[in-house]
Amino acid sequence: MTAAEFYTKYSSENAFSFGSYNSLIDIMNAYAKMRVTEALQEASEKARAYADGNGEWTSSSVRARIDKKSILNAYNLDQIK
Repeated sequence: MTAAEFYTKYSSENAFSFGSYNSLIDIMNAYAKMRVTEALQEASEKARAYADGNGEWTSSSVRARIDKKSILNAYNLDQIK
């Protein structure tokens, strides 16, 4: 969702409609958390594993695995205030 779509969802012609939010700051925080979560999800899906430790892909028989949970939890959303 873009910032414009998010704004439209929570606004009206005459005044800002907070809905379940208490203030504009709460809405901004919710949007920021949503975007960070989306970015981390995309990063976890597009991450590549390198088996040699030097940033180079190797075709060796070493099996590399990406820990998607560690990517999804890489940023504490509670820091968005």
